[in-house]
Parts: sequence; structure tokens; C-alpha cells
Amino acid sequence: MKVAVFSSNIEGGDPRKVCADAVFGWKQAAPGDEVVPFVGGPRGTQIALGLQALGWEEGPAFAVEDCMGNLVSVPSLRSGRKIYIDCAGVANPRSAGHEEAFRSGPGSKGIGLALVHALELTPEQLYVALGPACAVDLGRAAFEELAKAGYERLPVPVTVLTEDGRPLLGLSGTASDFRGEHRSEALRLQKRVKEGAAFLRSLEEHSLQQAVLISAVGTAEGSGSGAGAAEVLRLMGAKLARATSWLANLQDIPTVLNGCDLAVVFEDEIHSQVLASSLSAYVGQAGQEAAIPTVMVPQKCSLSRPEVAHFGINAIFSHPELSASEVGLRLARTWSHP
Repeated sequence: MKVAVFSSNIEGGDPRKVCADAVFGWKQAAPGDEVVPFVGGPRGTQIALGLQALGWEEGPAFAVEDCMGNLVSVPSLRSGRKIYIDCAGVANPRSAGHEEAFRSGPGSKGIGLALVHALELTPEQLYVALGPACAVDLGRAAFEELAKAGYERLPVPVTVLTEDGRPLLGLSGTASDFRGEHRSEALRLQKRVKEGAAFLRSLEEHSLQQAVLISAVGTAEGSGSGAGAAEVLRLMGAKLARATSWLANLQDIPTVLNGCDLAVVFEDEIHSQVLASSLSAYVGQAGQEAAIPTVMVPQKCSLSRPEVAHFGINAIFSHPELSASEVGLRLARTWSHP
């Protein structure tokens, strides 16, 4: 029997170790089975782990300011003249004082600077993971930094990796960020959003594409997923791609699953808002095409089996008290066959 084991983001754990431990546990119960580990998911660090497993090497790190004015490092990876940069740390919605940054800061400035630094390396292809970037300025500061460096159009093919394949514009954060504690704050915020939207409309004059405005107000922290910066880059010539499927295609997961009998996916917390863009959903749908079952192993899950079946997930094994090796052992006892 051949089994593919995947690990996305696990809170407080290294996805590589999760995969290795699960493989170890499975082999204890079924030593004759072939178990193939895969690492990678839709967010910056997870993407980097997946690329490193494919042989991408560390590149230079770029020092830029985050939305709080602190210096942060933007890491990069390279494969030949292809470069990947992870801007997820430029605007961390969980950092101390982030609400004030949402209200006042141009959170995308650091993203623009990171792109300028990356373009100085003359790549033939650039991949950018934005993460939960601050969306208050709708990407205007990112554009201004690129324009100052002479880039009003992107000079090389750029792919912006988002968690769900589309920009979510509006405010990245909770509804309280938008309302503000006082009416004057709310009015000031709304004014900034209107100015940002007008700026995006002005970019349409130089682009063949229309700006897309999708409100992200009132949802979870960081729901902007790069927000305005992603849309600005798209209007400057970049393509948007769903991070999970982009990485999975690089790893040739559909082809791998064609030769497997089972797929097992370790996830962190899974609920209805994140299921569609999760690694489990991608693997499950690819598994459906390959006619093999998929087992999802979440740390937390608020969904029932019928709710996940639409995405090709056949079973949920949710026992967060077990280690990855214990999970592998138990799954092997249930699923392994000659």
C-alpha cells in the first residue's frame, strides 16, 4: 500500500516533524507500506518549507519597516532566476498595538520596498506571498514605493500568492477596527478607505483590468490576505494565484496521488471559513480525481463529515491529544491493507 502524508500549518509545531513522526508511526504498524511525506500550505512560512523540500535555496533577506514602523526581515528563496519572497511579517495583525496601525498606518509600504529589493536581483520570475497585510491604505504605499524606484508597471512576471486566490479589499481586521472607539475615528477610517478606493480606480487608466473591491470588514483578524497590495500589484501586471494549489502543482501532487491508495492531511484548526482554501480541500479534490480516499487530521474541527465530503474528504480523525506518531499508528491499523 502507498500512502501520501501531508502537513500544513500546525500551531506550535514544525510541519516537517509532524510528517516525519506520522510516517514513523505508520511504519510501526505497517512496515511494508510506502509512505511519502509532503510539507507545505497556503501561508508564507508553509510555502517556504514546501519550496525548500523541492530544492529551493535561501536567498538574501530584505530589511523593511512593518506597519508599526519596526524593522522586520523579509526572507527570500531562489531557484535559478526564480525568486520567492515572504512578506507575511510586514504587517502582523496579532502584533501589539495593531489596531492603531490599522487605523493610521500605510501597512503596504514595506511590501513595496521588499519588491523593489527583489527586483534589483533581476529575476526572470518573482513570487510574492503577502500574508495578512494591513489593508487600510488599500496598497497605495506599496505602489508609491515601486513608482519611486521607477516601476509603474512590473518589469518581470510576478505572481502574488494569496490564501484564497483573490484579493479581499476593505479593512483587514475586525469590525471594531472599522467602527473605531469614537465616531470621529470611524469617519477618519471611512475617509481613508474612500481615498484608497479612488486611488485604485485611478490605476485602471493605466491597466487593461478593472479594480475589484470586496469588503473584508467584520471578519477575522488578518482577513485582508494582502488586500489592497495584492490588487495594486494585479493592476500593475501581476497574476494572482491560490497559494495551496500553486505549491501543490509544483510538487506535482495530482500525479503523486494517482499512484497512491490513501492521502492523510494534518491541519491546524478547520472551520467553514477556511475549509475551501485549505490544503485538505485541495488534496481531497485531487484524491477524488485519483479515486482514492482522503483522511483529514485537524487539531480543531467544527465541521461534520457530510460538510467536508463535498471537498473529497472521506474521514475526519480529530484527536489533538495524540502525537503525530500515535495518529500514524492508529490510522495504519485502520486503513492499511495488502
